[in-house]
Amino acid sequence: MRQVYRVMSEIILPGMICAALFGAIMGISLLPRLGRHMDIPTEDYSSYEDASQVKEICARQPPKIVRKGFGVYQPGEEILLSQIFEGIDTDGNETSLQVLGIWDKDGIGRMDCYQEAGHKVSFPKRGAYVLELQAMDGQRKSSIQKFVLLADYR
Repeated sequence: MRQVYRVMSEIILPGMICAALFGAIMGISLLPRLGRHMDIPTEDYSSYEDASQVKEICARQPPKIVRKGFGVYQPGEEILLSQIFEGIDTDGNETSLQVLGIWDKDGIGRMDCYQEAGHKVSFPKRGAYVLELQAMDGQRKSSIQKFVLLADYR
């Protein structure tokens, strides 16, 4: 058994030294090449038609939400949002408006005041209500704005 260990150590020890030397020599020869810059042929995509269309769409201004009607509204009164707000894209076309949220003066969500079917809002009691509206044009550019509407018995 001792002889087997001796023979194995005479074979394994020089093999490990040889593998370590071989690895060190390969590492030294490959290291200078690792940091070298590789020249990659480049393609100019700016002449493609879809690239110019994407640039045009990205440069397009987002639509604007304009408040047409100002005033104080009665609690319980049904208010058409299209009478108060209007979404206009950069071409001057009307865009659709979506209500993202309604909050009262305490910050409590009041989406129950909104009737999606008629695009109407009706505030149950007096106070200030914040409406968050989103306008999106045909190119899917969107803008989000918050407006304050007042409900009072004036």
